[in-house]
Amino acid sequence: QPNSTLSVSVVCGICFMSMQTMGTFSTLALEWFEPLRSIFASLKLLSFDLEMLKFSCFFRPKAPTMFLFRQSMPPVLAALLLAILVVKRRLMARDVNIGIEFTNTAGSLFSALFISMTTSVALPLICYRHPDESESVLGDPSVLCWQSEDHVVMISIGFVSFVATICPVVAVVIYGTVKYPRFLADSSTGRSAGLTAFRFLYFRFNAHAYFYGSLLMTRSLCIVLVPVI
Repeated sequence: QPNSTLSVSVVCGICFMSMQTMGTFSTLALEWFEPLRSIFASLKLLSFDLEMLKFSCFFRPKAPTMFLFRQSMPPVLAALLLAILVVKRRLMARDVNIGIEFTNTAGSLFSALFISMTTSVALPLICYRHPDESESVLGDPSVLCWQSEDHVVMISIGFVSFVATICPVVAVVIYGTVKYPRFLADSSTGRSAGLTAFRFLYFRFNAHAYFYGSLLMTRSLCIVLVPVI
């Protein structure tokens, strides 16, 4: 049973990551044909693109406002997760270690969403060129790259979001990778808090390949850089 659960988790993770990777290539300035066009459109929600929900039918916010709303999604998810764990501890399991549970659960969530989060942050840097040599943001052609005030605001929001959301995830993964030998040594003496907190980083790989989580994250960053470059 544990092996079956692990296999299902790994397969689901691979499928979800593949879907995000496909969504990343939809940001390339290319004219996609059917059925790829429809598939890419359906994957936009994974990168927190809420345009497919047709909010513009009710109100038409400015591009920086929508971009700020997109960047607020990961912190909101983290706060919601923390609130759920606090309620769980108070009502169901008082022996729950919120720090350990939050690190593992949030790590699993944001590792799964890492490509989408990074793609969303990089959107203001993905531009396409007009015949008159001016450039527009691919996700919002009304915003001129490097010329409009809206684009400067979006770049600033993206930088803050990168520092506040992407950098902490990368730092946690690097820390968990570097500390794995220490966590393993501690577990032999009955102190398994470290391995439990970073279970999301290790459970998919054999013990000798504990650093593969960091390699996967590096690969994800390289994938996101493709449309930017």
